[in-house]
Amino acid sequence: MMPLVTGILFMYLNVQIYKHPQVLFGIKFSKSKDANSIVHINKAKPKITLDASFEMRFNKQLEQYHVNKEYITSDFNMAFIANDLEVPEYVLNNYFKNELKVKFTDFRNELRIKYYCESINEKDLKRYTALAIASKYGFSNIKSLKKAFDTCQPESYEAFHSKLMNK
Repeated sequence: MMPLVTGILFMYLNVQIYKHPQVLFGIKFSKSKDANSIVHINKAKPKITLDASFEMRFNKQLEQYHVNKEYITSDFNMAFIANDLEVPEYVLNNYFKNELKVKFTDFRNELRIKYYCESINEKDLKRYTALAIASKYGFSNIKSLKKAFDTCQPESYEAFHSKLMNK
């Protein structure tokens, strides 16, 4: 008799969890307007508020990156900047997305390509391999350098190099 009662109780609890998963997982649901549509889960979005000094700290840190050319290192990523500014990554991501209106990777590539255009010369092109040049400017390979160059500059990578070689 006891296993039968336990089995029925177990089945009843499973049905209740199936019908009401918020009890088990703590998920809040919103009522759907259309009875046939799927019920949507309300996601809690963290409130992001930046104090007035954040932009000033960000610009000051950016100047420091320019001085030290830190943006050409392979470990220059959003976590690196967030650590320097002592803010969570999601706050920095929100700043890039909503305030600067740019993706972090595009921002970083633009810094690298500007530096590349300012500092590359004919000697470097003749002396180093394409992979060595790409690595020197923070790119993992020549393909990513060319792609970033073509995105950031009005002229193509090949046109820039041929112009540089013909000087």
